[in-house]
Amino acid sequence: MAGITLREGIKILGLGSVDEPPGAVELSAGIVAAHAEYPQLPYWKDAFVPKLPWRPPSCAERDLLLTSGLPFTAGMWVSIVRAPQDLFAAFEPFRYAAAKATHESQLDRLRKTTYFAAAVEQASAYARSLLTPDSELRGGDVIFNAKGLPTTANIDVDHLLGLHTDTMSPVLFTQRRQAPVRLCINFGLYERFLLFVNLDLEQLRMLMTSEGHSFEEAWGGPVPSQLRTAFMAAHREYPVVKVQLKPGDAYIAPTENMIHDGSSPHEEAFDVTFQAHGFFRAPTTVEPAHAISA
Repeated sequence: MAGITLREGIKILGLGSVDEPPGAVELSAGIVAAHAEYPQLPYWKDAFVPKLPWRPPSCAERDLLLTSGLPFTAGMWVSIVRAPQDLFAAFEPFRYAAAKATHESQLDRLRKTTYFAAAVEQASAYARSLLTPDSELRGGDVIFNAKGLPTTANIDVDHLLGLHTDTMSPVLFTQRRQAPVRLCINFGLYERFLLFVNLDLEQLRMLMTSEGHSFEEAWGGPVPSQLRTAFMAAHREYPVVKVQLKPGDAYIAPTENMIHDGSSPHEEAFDVTFQAHGFFRAPTTVEPAHAISA
């Protein structure tokens, strides 16, 4: 089957300024079965990951990915923002605990402390400040992931999931652009990354339908998983986007409407993030990342 090059789809906000860090956005060489790229890691049998190596996008590819213009279609933008300095400071104990810990159970003890509860509430208050009017924050918790992982999500306690699509809301498959989106703040000591395919589920459905695949409507269910697997198996050459998140950076992303994962390949300590879901404001009303110093 003939390959397809990067297409216009989900846009990235908050990058492209003169002080954008080197490697802020890169593209993979395609998509590959996880066991072929990382045979030493415990991926489940049908997992996919970005194919190495990473490369800078061309000027034309940057034009497809980065934007600062309006309007923004719901479920079709990723915003990179900077957490307030006082909030970043509140998580300092967790960063250094993550550097010293040898097992996640050591970090779980932090959950019983008063300063843990106070930091989570401060992060939740910040997240609520980003919501659209009359919407509510869903969840809001600190996640500790193992260090040095090319992708961070688990399918169970023993296996890494690889590139995937979240299904957390009772939204029809064809209405994923209206699903709540995820806020993820990097409170660790090291940079981490957001990985994603820049075509949303509706674009993928149209593409795969044109190639003879059929996907039935369903409430959540297996359809996004079937679509994801069909696309990644058929289009191994399609690049995955990698966006750098320095300590204190955050992303707001439609993780129920796109193939994605987190990544912490260079971390030498446990990955520390705060994550929550909700209907967050348009990115032009949120301070972008790299507009202030780290």
